[in-house]
Amino acid sequence: MVALALRSGWRRALAIGAGAVAFSFALYAVAVWAFGWSPHQLVVQLLLAQSHSGFQVGVAAGIVAAVLVIWWPLLLLAAPGWRQAGTSVRLVIGAAAACSLFMLKQGTFFNVLDPLEPFLAILALTGACHLWRLNRPRLRALVLLCTLGAALHIVSVTGGPATRALPLPLGAAIVDTDNEAQVDRVAAAVAAHSRPDEPVLVNPLFALVAHRSEPAQAVDWFILRSLERSCGKRTDLDRHCADWDRTKAGSFAVVGVDSNVVSFDPSFRRDTGVASLELILNIDEPPIKTSLYARR
Repeated sequence: MVALALRSGWRRALAIGAGAVAFSFALYAVAVWAFGWSPHQLVVQLLLAQSHSGFQVGVAAGIVAAVLVIWWPLLLLAAPGWRQAGTSVRLVIGAAAACSLFMLKQGTFFNVLDPLEPFLAILALTGACHLWRLNRPRLRALVLLCTLGAALHIVSVTGGPATRALPLPLGAAIVDTDNEAQVDRVAAAVAAHSRPDEPVLVNPLFALVAHRSEPAQAVDWFILRSLERSCGKRTDLDRHCADWDRTKAGSFAVVGVDSNVVSFDPSFRRDTGVASLELILNIDEPPIKTSLYARR
């Protein structure tokens, strides 16, 4: 908005901004109607629950280190590119960079970098062209090094032997994301031990792939847990406060215990009573670290 105002005036910027907001709300209203979402649950889960999620300052150093490993070919070339960028471009990039601060919120990681990455690539390409035109051997060597690094990053995320062969900081595949077969394996186990109309208490992603629903139509266990943190603070949330405890105490055909849920609720295994259930599947291959239990 600031960039648009400086270029075209505040009146035009506000008019375009208001039109964009109205259009976005219209699209959201269509989505709510088309998918049958509950507006009340959207407010409760996306606004009230997330407002009580807390912060993850303790992992900030690890997040910064991971970003440097992933982006170093772009960051080394972005500085000269920044000097070549215009005011409007700098403002937009600054706004995109500010989105990275959302990673301090618990439960949020690298997806908030998506607005910044394409602009960072533009800066890096601009910087590479500028350094190459200076015709200095060291600067051209830097451009070639970063180009090689970017190429290796691309190779590393395509899967196959290259992903496992490239040591850090060569390659952006910090964890194995080529795990579609593992996801299908977990989903198949969930589907085999439950009926289509029967909710399951497993990682929401696996429930989605298995065409099963979560209890209380929860889109994320973390949201139910966050709602519980608001107990006693807001009377209008009292009826939601017991959702998580009530969910864990329920009886389900399949229960999944993974590193995600245990990280924010260490008592999950005990509270769900998986000791009395049968272990049907165990996978410990990051990022999938889960155990599935089913009724005998």
